[in-house]
Amino acid sequence: MSFTLTDNDGNITKEIWSCTECMWLSTKSHCPSEDGQIVCGLCRSPCEQTSTVTESTTMPEFKYRDLLSVVKESASGVGGSTIGAIDEHFENGDEFVDSVKECYQSGNYGSLTQISGVGEATAENIALALAEEEDWEGGVAESSFALSA
Repeated sequence: MSFTLTDNDGNITKEIWSCTECMWLSTKSHCPSEDGQIVCGLCRSPCEQTSTVTESTTMPEFKYRDLLSVVKESASGVGGSTIGAIDEHFENGDEFVDSVKECYQSGNYGSLTQISGVGEATAENIALALAEEEDWEGGVAESSFALSA
């Protein structure tokens, strides 16, 4: 049995093991065990833990930059200065996406209008652009544009 350890920030920590004979590397979850000893999956020699690797579960910077580009290209009223203000306002991409999603779902754009230079209409356009990119459904912003019969 193997365990994946998660820290308080939600990051995943994995143990890295190395064979003492053939230098085969693997995470502990992929190492066979014989009589309680971690052994090499190739030559069955004993393995020893060499390090741990922490995988972040937060949005990678390139994905955040890509989303900002989509917002700049797709949302009416958003230019380079607005993107700069968004980048200064939010600590990371996850915070930005979470805030925009909450605005999109509730129809309350207060957390976006707090950004320098972003008004109600621009905030709604940001929410709609990101919702389309991320395939969100059921937002109040979309329902306000529904035509009645």
